[in-house]
Amino acid sequence: MTAVTNANAAGHGTIRLVPNCNYDFTTAAETGTRGGDALPIITGNITIVGGPSTHIRRTGGGPFRLIEVAAGARLDVVGIFIEGGDAGVFPGGAILSARGTIVLKSVTVRNSTADNGAGIASDSGSLILILTLVEKNTTRHPNGFGGGGAGIYNDGRLETDQSRITRNTANTSGGGIYNEQGGTARLVQTTLDENTARFEGGGLLNGPGGRALLVRTLVKRNTASDGGGIFDRPGPGTVTLVGSLVTANNPNNCRPVGSIPGCS
Repeated sequence: MTAVTNANAAGHGTIRLVPNCNYDFTTAAETGTRGGDALPIITGNITIVGGPSTHIRRTGGGPFRLIEVAAGARLDVVGIFIEGGDAGVFPGGAILSARGTIVLKSVTVRNSTADNGAGIASDSGSLILILTLVEKNTTRHPNGFGGGGAGIYNDGRLETDQSRITRNTANTSGGGIYNEQGGTARLVQTTLDENTARFEGGGLLNGPGGRALLVRTLVKRNTASDGGGIFDRPGPGTVTLVGSLVTANNPNNCRPVGSIPGCS
């Protein structure tokens, strides 16, 4: 997309997409060390505005994600459906941040696949979701391993506000969110529901070194082999609930027993 290339060259810019328009991609515009991307990698401070009903979609061709943000860069996206990405054996099916900053407002990220972070992967970056939906994303890997964080993988800074992570499926752990390795996740007025993990943490998997704070957040009807709602792996890291409800998850709500105060 020429507009992205020009904004990168200028170091900043706002790109306004056409309402009720589909921006469909069948080939990658750029290929980096973590697979191909539909758009040129974001290297500046760029805002992309769409809506109503503006879509950025992968509609065929080989595996490639839709958007990647480089270290030190920032991308704000407003009012766009981002869907159908496929990063193959790499992270970030729809969106990948490699130590960059991403802010999504009134955005839907859906129907994407990757090894981990099928919807969004934040690799030591900052990810902020406002009024945003992350749904129906699926992790997979040819050898059957990997595959964590179907909705979101985070080992940086994650903040959500009035958002929903739903109906994502992980072939290992963390159906909705996988937070680890020093990652901080602050979920405010957010719903994690109907996500599925093959192993642990249907709604949320908090790995060693991860810290998760859930404020007025609902974790409901998620499924995993253990910790259907939330699984907090042993090691440095904590999960804290403030005015939040973890309920009706399968086969249980929180594990290990007693690891998350206020959740049974």
